[in-house]
Amino acid sequence: MASLRIWEKITLVVFLFCASIFLYWTFWPVNMFEVTHPITTDKSEYQPEDRITYTLPYCKTKDIPGTVMRSLNNGVRILFTQVESALPIGCHTVKNNDLIIPDYAEVGTYYLQGTAVYKINPLRDFIYTWRSEPFKVISPELIEK
Repeated sequence: MASLRIWEKITLVVFLFCASIFLYWTFWPVNMFEVTHPITTDKSEYQPEDRITYTLPYCKTKDIPGTVMRSLNNGVRILFTQVESALPIGCHTVKNNDLIIPDYAEVGTYYLQGTAVYKINPLRDFIYTWRSEPFKVISPELIEK
């Protein structure tokens, strides 16, 4: 009978340990990435097939790689290719120029939107969404020569 008591105590300790890890992984607040200033583009007007250069000022606190999904939005979302990101820890400013406005983008006011997803632990993802300041896509015919 005494050995059964020991197994009950061991089982209770293991259960409490597992429950504590589950609660910590699930509910402990994590802020590992944030944009520190407005995201700006190099120009206020673009034409279709122009390359967009945008500046992303950020602070990152954990060395975890993430996945970034970016899009061009004006009520209709134009998705770009998903990329893997391994930004360094600390506060930095990054300039990206790997996005090209597609030739089918309509004239109008747009903004870039990005969503970064970081796998914090087996139970939880950290998701951060940012958006740039607005800019215009204009028709080549509207440019004065």
